[in-house]
Amino acid sequence: MYLRITIILITSIVVILLIFLLFSEITSYRPKKIETLFKAENSTILPDTADFSIITWNIGYAGLGNDMSFFYDGGEKMRTSMERTMLNHDKILKFISENSYIDFFLLQEVDVKSKRSYYLNTLDSLKKISPNAMHSFGYNYKVKHVPLPALNPMGKVNSGILTISHAIPSIVERHSYAGNYPWPNRLFNLKRCFVINRYPISNGKELIIINTHNSAFDDGSLRDTQMQQLKEIMINEYLLGNFVVAGGDWNQCPPEFRYNFTFNLFDSIDNKTISPDFLPDWNWAYDNTTPTNRRITTPYDAGSILTTVIDFFVFSPNIKVTSVEGMHLDFEYSDHNPVKATFRLGGEQ
Repeated sequence: MYLRITIILITSIVVILLIFLLFSEITSYRPKKIETLFKAENSTILPDTADFSIITWNIGYAGLGNDMSFFYDGGEKMRTSMERTMLNHDKILKFISENSYIDFFLLQEVDVKSKRSYYLNTLDSLKKISPNAMHSFGYNYKVKHVPLPALNPMGKVNSGILTISHAIPSIVERHSYAGNYPWPNRLFNLKRCFVINRYPISNGKELIIINTHNSAFDDGSLRDTQMQQLKEIMINEYLLGNFVVAGGDWNQCPPEFRYNFTFNLFDSIDNKTISPDFLPDWNWAYDNTTPTNRRITTPYDAGSILTTVIDFFVFSPNIKVTSVEGMHLDFEYSDHNPVKATFRLGGEQ
């Protein structure tokens, strides 16, 4: 009798698991290699002599503020409270609104009705506070149900990367990064991508703005593959005479990075740094005095939490970088700090 019940229970669990995996496979997000997100009839022609400003910020889907100890990073919680998520959300919007003069915003982890952020539509909120701007959004995480942690699963996730600009691009493309995790892990993980915005310049060339969010939690091989893919596109655009800017959350330090933090501890554990031979003549713009990312194993404490710089820009040699600044927000509303840069077209460095 007990043996029969045990067999029935085990069989039922196996069948349920197989049905769930089948459901996850059928509903799995399968983006195209290249997808056109937007094509303008009348795009903005940018001057070839102006100064431009840009900010990159991984907003942590409004759920990874300084109170958070995140399960997937070795912490305790799947998500913070609804009240704290709303506070993070509103403060993120406030920061972006107060910096609305910025020409280009590159945002990562922008949620659209996900369980982890209490089904807030952050993309829609960002559109509402900047109704006259151009919003270029590409999904990189669409899963019907993430089953972990088992007792309080992450559930439904819809998220992506967003570029906001005052100027209207001629075309916006989502490019899928090659490579992924093995099955079945890939069913519940991100489908990494980068988004390219093209802006015509008055001299007949184009300003290419690339928003990227590279892989984490791998042995580095996925990031290497992604970087080679990105490098090929960036070099080809530069050889055409275009001006190229790439920024975002790279999940690795810039080439030859040496930190100079005053109050924060540097995270040297499992540290991955981009090779100095990768785009050697290009300008990597970052602020080595201000950390941009923290470990979220426990709530933030400047004296004990490890931090690093993984959010930054790279500019083609025909662009002059005039400033770069890490904007230290003490990781209050996200596990990342924003980074701002200004640049001018022309002038090989």
